[in-house]
Amino acid sequence: MSKDTINIDDWVASRRSASRRSGSVLISLISDFVVPHGGAIALGSLVDAGACVGVSEHTIRSSVNRLVADGWVSTESMGRRSICRFSDSGMKRYSMAAKRIYQNLNTDWSGEWHMIVSNNWMIEPERYSEHVRDILWSGFGRVSENVFIRPKLAQKGSCCNWDLPEALPESLACFTGIKKQCIPDTAINAMIQRAWDLGTVKSRYQFFIDRYEGLLDTLLKSPAVSGVQAFSIRSLMFHDFRRIRLIDPVLPAALHSPKWNGDHAFSIAQRLYQLLAHPSEQYIMEVMQGPEGRLPRAKAWFFDRFGGLANA
Repeated sequence: MSKDTINIDDWVASRRSASRRSGSVLISLISDFVVPHGGAIALGSLVDAGACVGVSEHTIRSSVNRLVADGWVSTESMGRRSICRFSDSGMKRYSMAAKRIYQNLNTDWSGEWHMIVSNNWMIEPERYSEHVRDILWSGFGRVSENVFIRPKLAQKGSCCNWDLPEALPESLACFTGIKKQCIPDTAINAMIQRAWDLGTVKSRYQFFIDRYEGLLDTLLKSPAVSGVQAFSIRSLMFHDFRRIRLIDPVLPAALHSPKWNGDHAFSIAQRLYQLLAHPSEQYIMEVMQGPEGRLPRAKAWFFDRFGGLANA
């Protein structure tokens, strides 16, 4: 870890000033703190949360409109408030990605693979694109136009639709299988490289490590931060980490080289989140508003994130 102490205020101010895709930031904010606190938030509070990560009110409001048009978010008027939440399709996408973001699922693997084969000639192109989006969003890699693969986690069921909430359409077929011993590892490695851009994932993990390792070291030495600081750092860190995890299939350790840095990045994110959970939750409960005033307390499952959090 870095030995230099970081000024927290300067670090947060610098990160707030960095340009970023506001729609993606909003999805990160709703995913990380709105969903466990009842799932709905007043637009004014979403503006306040955006300010904590350097996104202006005008940008927040215009981004909400775009996310509504894209099917991610729904809004409704309740008195003088506009209430925002994930739409049904947005919630499905959140659920499919959450496991890979908040858990390191790559430690236990039986050697089995999931494979989806799509009868894409039976589907209208626009509908097929929607299916592909959901398949890739859930961690599968694409090895050809209509074939998708992913390691099967040992503790999960035999069918891949455990994380595809809707029933698999008739135009998709799902299989599980084990590599035959006559197949050389070089062939499997080539397939993995085709399915996922692991070089880019590794580079982005290294950038994350360089950005947050020194900050973690500083907070471990002096963990006292204000609620707004904790919320800002948690939200910025989660957004950066989430964007990497969405392109990382979180492959079993057996399929990675010894120099893979994803586990180290996860450890940094885990420890930061655990340190920041209590003060950031206090800030959320004191400041953020939902349909009926202050947001409700976080659901019990929130405290299972990143291997377990102290109950705030």
